[in-house]
Amino acid sequence: KYKDFKFPPNLKYLALNHTGQKDIVLPFAHLITQLDTQLNTQFYRRHLRYHHQHSLIENCPNLEVLFTPSISNEGMKHLSQYCENLRKLYVMDRKGGLTDKGLFALALGCSQLECLHINLSYIAFEAMVLIGINLKNLSDLSMVLGNQGVRMRHSIDNGIRSLLIGCNKLERLSICFLELGGLTDIGLSYIGKFGCNLRYLSLRNAGESDAGLVELSFGCPKLQNLVIGDCPFSKEAFDIFRCNVPSLRYFQVQGVPRHCRYLLEEEQPNFNQIV
Repeated sequence: KYKDFKFPPNLKYLALNHTGQKDIVLPFAHLITQLDTQLNTQFYRRHLRYHHQHSLIENCPNLEVLFTPSISNEGMKHLSQYCENLRKLYVMDRKGGLTDKGLFALALGCSQLECLHINLSYIAFEAMVLIGINLKNLSDLSMVLGNQGVRMRHSIDNGIRSLLIGCNKLERLSICFLELGGLTDIGLSYIGKFGCNLRYLSLRNAGESDAGLVELSFGCPKLQNLVIGDCPFSKEAFDIFRCNVPSLRYFQVQGVPRHCRYLLEEEQPNFNQIV
């Protein structure tokens, strides 16, 4: 059907928006370093999406960047097996269908990974330890964790500690729980202690009290951007954090009760806030 179609000889980036385009892609899939399937909603209908996805992954050995609306644990195994040069993975599905099984496979096979944005139904302590051991180049990590993660809170605290110790190049960290209780004050203290190179930190439904935010403020010496959402912290804790972290330049607070909201003093001209 596409035998007379001429492809650019140096094609590296490809965005798909239709299922049938897979047949066009396969002959030159080995050239692709960046693949974007976010617009391809038909491609990802449940009865077809993973079959086509796996077929593409198997034929993209030089893939370095993948944007995808969804991926299965099996898809992560395919990335691990066929795309060892993968550097950036963005999974946009907010439903969190992935589990730590897929994450295990990815961490074992894609050791060059620098950026990982994923949504998980839960994550085990062992998976975070493996990330810290194998993904030494990781600098940007974003995780949305489902309600199952909340029931494993102490494992998550210790897992975050192990992850940060291993991934000492990490500069951007985002941890979002769908409900409060997934990360305790102890976990926040670990982020402060071991997040030495963090410049951006985003937390949602994390922490238990002001003590957690205060403990966090004793570390993170390079932090410039802090985003807090639906966390149980008071105005006083925010003020202490600002005073303890002089590198901070941007502070965004979302989902905080009105009585906890505050205005920053104007004595810091380079400081931006959204409350």
